[in-house]
Amino acid sequence: MPAGGVLASKTLSSAPNPATVSVYNLNDSHRHALTSKHYDRLSLAVGYQVLRVIYTGDIINVQIKRSDVDFITEMACGDGHRDYVNARVSTTLWAGATDAEILAKVAQSMRKTGTGSIDIPQDRPLPRGKVLVGNARDALHHIATNHQADWSI
Repeated sequence: MPAGGVLASKTLSSAPNPATVSVYNLNDSHRHALTSKHYDRLSLAVGYQVLRVIYTGDIINVQIKRSDVDFITEMACGDGHRDYVNARVSTTLWAGATDAEILAKVAQSMRKTGTGSIDIPQDRPLPRGKVLVGNARDALHHIATNHQADWSI
């Protein structure tokens, strides 16, 4: 009997990478904890002697299916989904603030997402102050576009 399955895809786009994780025959209390959103994040680790995390994401949707005697709990996930959708930034930047400083402010609004590798070869200062209000992802798109770069959550 299968223990479960994973269907995931990784892209370079800024949108969250999706995964569908299926777990067979969870008990009633664990299924209820997932469907009631008591648990809202998933971390998948695999390995033989050493476990390595291959996927971590927010659980977006949970479906329970039945196949003969098996209960299949299917979780649709997105890595960084909640921060991508909900994170908002509202701050005032001073003249001379650099893109690295702007990124740091935006990253603070994405509370469940850590910063990874950042490379800004030409960290330009702002010529004057700026008000930064709106979706955090829009600010990241703007900075990436200015540097002809990509970003990914």
